[in-house]
Amino acid sequence: MGKRTTHNLTSKFIIGLRPATTMQTYSDVTAGLELYVTPGGAKTFSFRYTLSDGIRRRLNLGQWPGKTIDSARTDARTHMNSVADGGDPAGENKRERHSLRTRPVKTLDDLMAALFTASETTGVRDSTLGYWRWLNTKHVAPRLGDSRLSDLSKGLISKALREIGSSAGPTTGNRAYGLMRRAFNFGLAEEHLTASPMATMKALFDEGSRTRVLTDDELKALWIVAESTRAQARTGATARDELSVSRAMAIALQLCLVTAQRGGEVIGMRASELVLAAKLWTLPRGRTKANREHALPLSDRAIVLIEEASSIAAVRLGRHPMGDDPIFPTPRVGKAARDATGALEAAPKAVARLSLGRAMARLCEAAKVSGVSAHDLRRTASTIMASERIGVLGEVVARILNHAPPGLGVTAIYNRHGYLPEKRSALTRWAALLMEIVGEQERPSNVAELRSVATVL
Repeated sequence: MGKRTTHNLTSKFIIGLRPATTMQTYSDVTAGLELYVTPGGAKTFSFRYTLSDGIRRRLNLGQWPGKTIDSARTDARTHMNSVADGGDPAGENKRERHSLRTRPVKTLDDLMAALFTASETTGVRDSTLGYWRWLNTKHVAPRLGDSRLSDLSKGLISKALREIGSSAGPTTGNRAYGLMRRAFNFGLAEEHLTASPMATMKALFDEGSRTRVLTDDELKALWIVAESTRAQARTGATARDELSVSRAMAIALQLCLVTAQRGGEVIGMRASELVLAAKLWTLPRGRTKANREHALPLSDRAIVLIEEASSIAAVRLGRHPMGDDPIFPTPRVGKAARDATGALEAAPKAVARLSLGRAMARLCEAAKVSGVSAHDLRRTASTIMASERIGVLGEVVARILNHAPPGLGVTAIYNRHGYLPEKRSALTRWAALLMEIVGEQERPSNVAELRSVATVL
């Protein structure tokens, strides 16, 4: 075990922690709360305590950043109160997991519930687990949930998956296939069943590789519609009155285009990840698809959009976003429970990723642009950056996208150059070209104006 030190753990502090050759432990000022940093870079909260008979225990609270410092502190205080009353949180957790393992798993609903519970403590990201739950509730459970595992055949499952693909699209059909296959493999490992009916099944749908890149006219049309949500917010019109798209969601989509980042990474942006004075956004490894930290320079246009989103978030949160606060909090946070000082009793949540897809569809409808998804904004940005219009090297584009540059092999292990200057230059030139395309110019001075616009969506 590595050296144990005590700190007032903050999001900024945790982001700055770098892995060592041995496990590092950082104790928080909150009694019993600790953060473990593995040599691989994983950062996990735990609660350490001592029972009345002197036995020491440790309870895993979850991996950062899916588990925020505010949430971890709340859990630690709750568990410490339980210990003071004679409780044993780790022992109770162990008994609960044992109960779940030994509880009869007879139907697919039972199996899915067991999978989701087990995944909560195995490093599965909250966003991923949330999507699995939604996919099961929306598509799988209504068709097969109450079926006994012994009655589920390859033919029955194939029929259900074809129905899902037909009604919700081939991508959703294949995601349902992946979730069910995972559930059956989990059932085998936990000895809930002796054979999987999906052992020889393959994905039923050919999704193909999307190649959609927006034209200049399409970019301009979408941008104009997105910008119209600002006027909608200023006049007090609700999303339902106009485009059915809030200004916050329009900003998130504009940021997907300006930064060339994934929709889920944009919508999950946290205040602690941003250093606007340095024009830098640092995504921790737990928040990226590639599972590696990603430092992204921000153009002036990106700063303007983030400042505006922060102003909207401040209205929802009752304070300017700080620490683990999301830049795009769910509108429901305004109705969340607060203490006597008006502060939120629970850590605020970000808007769901699925909301971004719905907002994109509505913007496209209003702009009369068809066949475009939020991810196509990222593809369009990277394609234009790599084209002769800007001429960014492929390796730099790959770094902006947080992809592993192709063809480097072992060299990649030794090449630790962050490419920040190159990425900053590329994104600045892309933002300038984008503003030309949509008929605007960079207006950094507009930041002060946007800070004063406190509109509730």
